[in-house]
Amino acid sequence: MAAMPYPWLSATDKSLLDCDDMLEAIDRKEWSKGKKDLYAQYYLEQRAKYTEEERMKEFRLDQGNLKSWRRQSAFKRFATEYEHRELDKYRISSMITTICMTLVLFFAKAVWEGEYFINFSVDAIVGVVALVVAVSQYRIKYSVISRFAGIRDYLLMDVLSIAVCLLLKTWLPANLDFSLFVLLLNYFLQKKRFEEAEKRFSTEV
Repeated sequence: MAAMPYPWLSATDKSLLDCDDMLEAIDRKEWSKGKKDLYAQYYLEQRAKYTEEERMKEFRLDQGNLKSWRRQSAFKRFATEYEHRELDKYRISSMITTICMTLVLFFAKAVWEGEYFINFSVDAIVGVVALVVAVSQYRIKYSVISRFAGIRDYLLMDVLSIAVCLLLKTWLPANLDFSLFVLLLNYFLQKKRFEEAEKRFSTEV
């Protein structure tokens, strides 16, 4: 498998290279991206565990009993850990993008007004680095979201919040800045929305 043909799969472990049949079976299911990824991750973990303990003859996870996995106590524990891990990943990436976009907007306002916190060169370096980090974290954030829900509404909320911040920075005097408030409000609204999506996911698996 030269390249992963499964866009829902978050794992890139080399041990996946010889379990393509299982991945294809999971991929054929009419499941959400998150559910497919969860089952693939569980299979990988269990196989690695049995291999390490030299008990592969007892390994019973296969394509024929996919639907019965959810009744296993080990799977239930793994599903809970998976959801917590993805939620933490979402929270961290969202908070980092909020902080970084605040810095980017501060730099944009400085350029607009021609007044820099230190000087143009230093402020530009901070602004560019913050933008690069924000873009990388946005990719992680939307990758996580796509496993549990559609990304359209989240994308629209992000674009609107940044647009509102830019307008406020243009209209309001320099001593009034509500960009951080707007971005934090967007963060908490999206976090609540994502947590609700995860709850629905819990009932699905």
